[in-house]
Amino acid sequence: MKSRILLPTLLGLAVSGALHGQSLTRGPYLQMLAPTGISVRWNTDTAANAKVSYGTAPNALTQTVNFATSATAHDIRLSGLTPDTTYYYSVGTSTKTHAGGDATYKFKTAPLVGTVKPVRIWVLGDSGTGGDGTGRAESVRDGYYNSPLYQDPDLWLMLGDNAYNDGTEAETTKAVFATYPTMLRKSAVWSAFGNHEAHTAGGAPYFAAFTFPKNAESGGVASGTENYYSFDYANIHFVCLDSQTSSSRAIGSAMLQWLEADLAATNQQWVIAFWHHPPYSKGSHDSDTETSLVQMRTNVLPIMESHGVDLVLCGHSHSYERSMLLNGHYGLSSTFDPATMAKNTGNGKETGTGAYQKAPGGNNGAVYITAGNSGKISGGALNHPVMVSSLNVLGSIVLDVNGNRLDLREINTTGAVIDNFTIIKGATGSTLVVQGWESLNPHASTPRALPATDDTFVEPRSAGLRQVRVTFSAPVTVANPASALSITGLDSTGALSLGTLGIAASVAVSNNQLNVTFSQGGNPVPLPDVSKWRFSLNRSAINGSDGILTDSPSNTRILAGLVGDATGNGRASAVDLNRIASSGTFNPLNIQHLRADINGDAILNVNDLNAAWSNRQKRTDSLPQP
Repeated sequence: MKSRILLPTLLGLAVSGALHGQSLTRGPYLQMLAPTGISVRWNTDTAANAKVSYGTAPNALTQTVNFATSATAHDIRLSGLTPDTTYYYSVGTSTKTHAGGDATYKFKTAPLVGTVKPVRIWVLGDSGTGGDGTGRAESVRDGYYNSPLYQDPDLWLMLGDNAYNDGTEAETTKAVFATYPTMLRKSAVWSAFGNHEAHTAGGAPYFAAFTFPKNAESGGVASGTENYYSFDYANIHFVCLDSQTSSSRAIGSAMLQWLEADLAATNQQWVIAFWHHPPYSKGSHDSDTETSLVQMRTNVLPIMESHGVDLVLCGHSHSYERSMLLNGHYGLSSTFDPATMAKNTGNGKETGTGAYQKAPGGNNGAVYITAGNSGKISGGALNHPVMVSSLNVLGSIVLDVNGNRLDLREINTTGAVIDNFTIIKGATGSTLVVQGWESLNPHASTPRALPATDDTFVEPRSAGLRQVRVTFSAPVTVANPASALSITGLDSTGALSLGTLGIAASVAVSNNQLNVTFSQGGNPVPLPDVSKWRFSLNRSAINGSDGILTDSPSNTRILAGLVGDATGNGRASAVDLNRIASSGTFNPLNIQHLRADINGDAILNVNDLNAAWSNRQKRTDSLPQP
């Protein structure tokens, strides 16, 4: 733990009542979030010692950290915390409490690195007009606070130029700490160094205000400086660069050498980078003519893209500009060739040309956003050819990451969505792969693994069936679990529905699994004994993706010989193969191979299955080996 000793702030803004003549001038606010630690900071108008009390309930702050040295700026590190856990806290001195002790003063530690869970991020760029009397930054702030999309973010980003005009201590207090006090005390903020921060003493007030992980305290590789750094949250790796310092932008610089090492070291599913000067813009700044923008594009983007960056967020230009899925455009805007420099020229909207499908690995595309529109808008040509959306409007970014899905929405001052896109991270395609089904009957000690990789499973041993589980290759979300699965019984009299039998099916979603149980009159029951039960997934109700099959999942089912045809005889007949071939949705080589191996008996036997396994093409699913 540490307590920074600084001069009293120039702006005597009392956030809390005076205590022995001392009052808060900043904070409390949260910094350097990690799975087992966090930094709590605040400033006072006169020097005093420091104390943080914390616990897992607002009325039980049973743990304390003290710092005896008197100071006006306090930075206390809490350690030994439990990952992904909500704590409540208060700040003050050894004898008095300045603020906290209720449910609004809280933080949640980061989950363990690599954890897959929903993550919410709020992003502001060039918000430095806060407190200037125009209400522009405040209207953007309130647009999110009052939006139907609002939820407490897990973290938030500031893209630089946080305090106009010169990033002085007083301006920083006014534009940051007096403008976002409630957000600062419950969600950790991370910032990039902007050109206006550099106006005063090379950025001294900026670096005094924030605590960033130069020693890899929050993950990543240690940078040794707070100008640029990285951190991890859940399954996301964040990289913050210094685009303001010219020596950092140069090829072979310490920053770019560190960047190479940091990106090479991460195994995170997502990589999100942010800095101030955008590589692409035709707003109030021009990325074709301004040195800092040109150098970030030509020197930094090749490194980023080769290591698989997914999203880059920048400010500086006072507008909102959002690119298509790009890779390899490092020259002037006039040299942009969408045929060779765009992985997808669509709008990335599921309601438009479709979500961006991105394979893992390097040089598979990134989306670039210029979002310096959280405090002012300044127009411009707004006609850069890489952009899908260019808007001269105040706003902020709402970013959600869940498993292999990234959703970004730009909202205006009313909280309305004015642009959005989705990236699905996986092999090119959009079909979620089913890895297997399991069934469990009352007499089984463990579930019976069924090597099906299809959207439909037929259980021929239905007597006593009480649970069915579907495992996907990636996390899924289901808005209405009851609609995720259709269940039909097959008997000599025809099809049977659960409803006619008075049985209800309950579908629960847990990470990458759907679990189905059955009840009657509120009591758990097994399914009755009929010829068979058929379970079919409703794809439209399930969100999630990690790759599209090179042919239909039904082809895998046929090859595995699990269900066979619609009659359920466990054999693939000529009728089935003809139906597959005529559908036009299957890999032609597999179809030809199946036809060639029938040997005239119209039945796919063990020899055929072995041959199909040996000669299969590379697939994104796992074809069961016979």
